[in-house]
Amino acid sequence: MKFKMEILSDVTEALPNCSPLANYLSTYGYLPPTITSESSEGLITQEAFSKAVSDFQKFMELNTTGTLDKETIQLMSTPRCGVKDVDYEYDSRTKRFVMQGSKWHKSKITFAIRKYPSAEIKHREIRNAFQDAFGVWSKHAKLSFIHKKKGKADIDISFVKGRHGDENPFDGPGGNLAHAYFPNFGGDAHFDDSENWSVTTKNGTNLIQVAVHEFGHSLGLAHSDAKKSIMAPIYTGNWKHIQLGEDDIKGIQVHYSSLPDDVEARLYGKKPKAKATNQKSAFHKICTSKHPPSIDTIFLDHNDNVIIFMGKKYWKMTDKGVDPNSKKKIADKWPELPDNINAAFTYTDGKTYFFKGSQFWCYKGKKLEAGYPESINNYFPDVPKSVDAAVSKGKYIYFFKDAEYWKYDSITKGNETKTGKNGKSISKWPGLPNKVNAAFYGRDRKCFYFVKDNSYWRYNSTDSKGNNNGFQRSVKEWWFKCKNPVNNWL
Repeated sequence: MKFKMEILSDVTEALPNCSPLANYLSTYGYLPPTITSESSEGLITQEAFSKAVSDFQKFMELNTTGTLDKETIQLMSTPRCGVKDVDYEYDSRTKRFVMQGSKWHKSKITFAIRKYPSAEIKHREIRNAFQDAFGVWSKHAKLSFIHKKKGKADIDISFVKGRHGDENPFDGPGGNLAHAYFPNFGGDAHFDDSENWSVTTKNGTNLIQVAVHEFGHSLGLAHSDAKKSIMAPIYTGNWKHIQLGEDDIKGIQVHYSSLPDDVEARLYGKKPKAKATNQKSAFHKICTSKHPPSIDTIFLDHNDNVIIFMGKKYWKMTDKGVDPNSKKKIADKWPELPDNINAAFTYTDGKTYFFKGSQFWCYKGKKLEAGYPESINNYFPDVPKSVDAAVSKGKYIYFFKDAEYWKYDSITKGNETKTGKNGKSISKWPGLPNKVNAAFYGRDRKCFYFVKDNSYWRYNSTDSKGNNNGFQRSVKEWWFKCKNPVNNWL
């Protein structure tokens, strides 16, 4: 990826949203994600753009000017990891090692190579390269990594090109080399098959170095702004000593191991004595109660935020889990909407649809559209009252009730279902229980998520090879970060 030189000397003009530079800053978390969406209109103010450039420069340890100087442009043109550096809405900080928040709750982690590179590299060399990359992490944490030739694995690895079923398409040689998902999103790692990967010679991109970095994400570490960190986002082409920096060692050991006192003191300084406190976590009731409030619905809003409704309140969920500081009243965001919604989704028109009983509401932003609420049967005549959940994927809409689902391809009066009046069995999603509480299609544009009680199930919508068996996990542990949760849930 190459950018032409642009020096921004003032903040009086506006920059088109379609600018490749704006897209770059949005892709990696320095500008809002809506900048790169097809529905995004208008211009970015020069002030906002300059701040984004400053944040990028600060993260990369460049001279912080807010203008696109030669050094900044050059770094933006350098091959790198496709994972965001920061979260625009929640994470404006720069700091050293960053634990994303989720981790594997076991010491033996399995991985499978689902698709090998098309280049003429022996499969054995690829497997050995990945085993070596995992080994770099296991030297410093109580973890072991086991390769599986077939069947379900914790981490799936694939070499793919261009658009490949998630929201992070590859861009050909250079640019975005690879990306990986954090543990709460499965830990999978994707490598751009357009790259000239190499494991034995210096003529190409060093697969082991890139893999060590990506597997750091798979283990729960985000990007670091420490230049010597293996978790720094920019590819350096190091072939001699692929090893963790002190920053990486701190991160993985804090995340996965209980360190001896002398090692902990050496790395972090002497531990202060704990002070007595009565402070409770934001999710104390959810974590400790046998009968906490239940999740009513989960959906992506028009800005791609994951929203969780519980009674009269809602929360936002980031890649780190539910944000404890995001709790707000539903009525403040969506006036006239009733409590205890059954289901919701945001459709391709950018509008959000809420369902309760026999009615549904349509909102554009905070505004209820004229003529709503409407009868569900006027638009979706075969769907039963009080659906359990609803989710949209592209133009398709799925409604769930008991052990069945109904599928539609538009929101129009007198709509005809694509699955028959009596619906179809949810066996399409193996292992999914009846009467789910909520469902949504992930920001990765890859996975369906279903919630019931204290569990969620993740299904890869692009998987056609029989590895799709639900990936069941605890909502309390993975989303609300409960350390010792009471596992009953309404």
